[in-house]
Amino acid sequence: MNLSNLPSFTDVLTRTAERYKSALAPSPCAHTVKYTQISAGNNHTCAVFENGSAQCWGSNFYGELGIGDVSVNNRPTPQWVIAPSCTFDIDDDGNVSALTDGLMIVRAMLGMNRDAVISGLTGATATRPTWPQIRAHLSASCGLQGLAP
Repeated sequence: MNLSNLPSFTDVLTRTAERYKSALAPSPCAHTVKYTQISAGNNHTCAVFENGSAQCWGSNFYGELGIGDVSVNNRPTPQWVIAPSCTFDIDDDGNVSALTDGLMIVRAMLGMNRDAVISGLTGATATRPTWPQIRAHLSASCGLQGLAP
């Protein structure tokens, strides 16, 4: 992917602010890393930097900024996003695979539970081989709430 043709950070922010009048534009800040992605919602904007860190600003009414605090609804200046501690090695067998770990996530998000989620997918060396263990990991570490018991 060629990122050299991307518009400047200021140009993107200006267009975003013009398009979403209710979104709060960030104050200029000095970063030593370059951004690689920027995404705007209706009332908030997030930027991802080349080192993988991210900042968001704007409306935080539902926690959309990812800062772990909804006590202040609007953040006009960029806030560092709290990185999740989620590992996509869902069964913790030392391997990450879309065909096993990814499929378990999809099944869980579709409302399946117990053996319907893990059937044929957990590795022989998994340290989280049961649905209750996997459910606890997805909930506590990955932020997936409301999974079927």
